[in-house]
Amino acid sequence: ISDRKAQEAELHENLHRLRMVLDAGKMGIWDWDFQSDIVHMSDKALAIWGLPRRKEPYHSQEIFAITHSNDVDRLQDTVQQALAQQSEFNYEFRITMPDGAIRWLAGKGIGLYNEVAQPTRMIGVNYEITERKLNEQLLHEMNETLEQRVAERTAELERSNRELQEFAYVASHDLQEPLRKITAFADRLRSRFSSDLDETALDYMARMQNSAERMKLLINDLLTLSRVTTQGQPFTDIDLNQIIDNVRRDLETVIDNAAATIIVEPLPAIKGDQTQIG
Repeated sequence: ISDRKAQEAELHENLHRLRMVLDAGKMGIWDWDFQSDIVHMSDKALAIWGLPRRKEPYHSQEIFAITHSNDVDRLQDTVQQALAQQSEFNYEFRITMPDGAIRWLAGKGIGLYNEVAQPTRMIGVNYEITERKLNEQLLHEMNETLEQRVAERTAELERSNRELQEFAYVASHDLQEPLRKITAFADRLRSRFSSDLDETALDYMARMQNSAERMKLLINDLLTLSRVTTQGQPFTDIDLNQIIDNVRRDLETVIDNAAATIIVEPLPAIKGDQTQIG
């Protein structure tokens, strides 16, 4: 008798510890007897399901009646499948509270079987996951909004790029036409009247032709730059000293008018996009 009392005391202590653990984890435990269809539920389980404590036991149909109409069939199928396969079931589902609020629960359970492998009981736990589900829904909505904004921004950039390319093409075409005439007339003046011009006039003529050629390169670079987002240019060796010389020639008049002196130390060559550096 003393041994039995000791075993009962140990069992009581273990059950007490189990309840403490379940309460700490905000879990409710239940025990479903298939023969009587009675579901024994802990106080925590009753609170999770929004059920009041009462003397009469709850039956499974009362429990399933609280389950959300969109989830109840799948929950029952999950339970039956687990019993047929003698496996544990895990399922997340919704219940409807007495005030109409929706609560998300997670359920875990396992069947107990007799000697002929017929299920006699199922025991398990439930815990609330409403906050997690709401956060997941919020995150999903935020991701959808972000994806929509990215798609809209991408479409806007693509439209802007197309407009930029069209503008650059038209602008370069309109600019090149008068530039071709300047170059053509300069070539005619040099070929027909070079013998009548002094060295100063020839120098001005050469500068005009160089400037026209430089302008032509700038126009072509403008057109190429407008395509940079869709047609990347390979990097090449660029002599920075040559870049400085080009800038000096472009700003020659400004430099002379300002009586400025430009002092530049020798510069290295770098890798880069010629159209963007100049």
